[in-house]
Amino acid sequence: MKLFYRLTTVDPIILSQDNSSVNAQSLNYISGSALLGAVASKLYPTLTAEQSFSAFQNSGAHFSPAYPVLESNGQAQVCLPVPASWHAPKGQDNKLSNHSAASFEREGIQYKQKRDGFISNIGATPKVKCSLITKTALDSTTGKAKDGQLFNYSQIDKDQTFAGFIRADDADVLEAIKDVLTQSLRLGRSRGSEFGRVQIELFVFPAQKIHTQAQKTLTLWCLSDVQCFDKFGEPNCTPSLEELAPALNAQASLNTSRSFIRNRNVSLFNQKRGGLDSEQVLISKGSVLTFDLNTPLNEEQLNTIE
Repeated sequence: MKLFYRLTTVDPIILSQDNSSVNAQSLNYISGSALLGAVASKLYPTLTAEQSFSAFQNSGAHFSPAYPVLESNGQAQVCLPVPASWHAPKGQDNKLSNHSAASFEREGIQYKQKRDGFISNIGATPKVKCSLITKTALDSTTGKAKDGQLFNYSQIDKDQTFAGFIRADDADVLEAIKDVLTQSLRLGRSRGSEFGRVQIELFVFPAQKIHTQAQKTLTLWCLSDVQCFDKFGEPNCTPSLEELAPALNAQASLNTSRSFIRNRNVSLFNQKRGGLDSEQVLISKGSVLTFDLNTPLNEEQLNTIE
């Protein structure tokens, strides 16, 4: 059960890449955790304790990142992270090659990996507008700026549109989330001042059917960050297929020569404890993982992976 939504920034939004610093660069998309926090704050007083725990602490409700929407020829297209397997010869950015493709053979030229940005299904690359703003704290007794209280914030500018989805196991919780999305919401930092207002509208996304056929390889394109652990509970950035989907029970091995994996470390702020949680190691969005299959996967197994 999914809700697809389109989010427009009414005000600039401050969503930092690193919550441990006030001078961090801004994200160029709307993180799912930002919307989850706004929705959870509205629903905690109305849901039962069991529903709240299941939805917001036990992953019963999943909030995807919201990526930029590109208007082209009167149609709106959701853009996705550029695959890390895409490379271009140095100085020739418009000549792309997919290095995870089985037919690709590296030539005697130097390639440059595409490491950021978004791409639409027609090959267009949107530019998310961000800017820098400086704020200062005032001394209430003198009316002057406090010493050492100067902050730089990088912000996502207003009047930009993003799209994402929300999935929930409980139909009642999903309906409650749907009602919250019609209300006025604020996201990100400094929500008490001139930042953070967004407008959300729901839309219907056409259902897509997975077509299966005999396969020798499986390629996974990470549309969001992925956290994976090995059998000892340690972070793993080169996971097996069983570690990605434990219930799959499939035999496959990671093809390291056709996989392009980037990782990043994050420390999320825990408001309840008033401090940062333990550092997390994530496989970055856009990473491409290629697996060699011993046996083909059926439709049910592919849906489990997705």
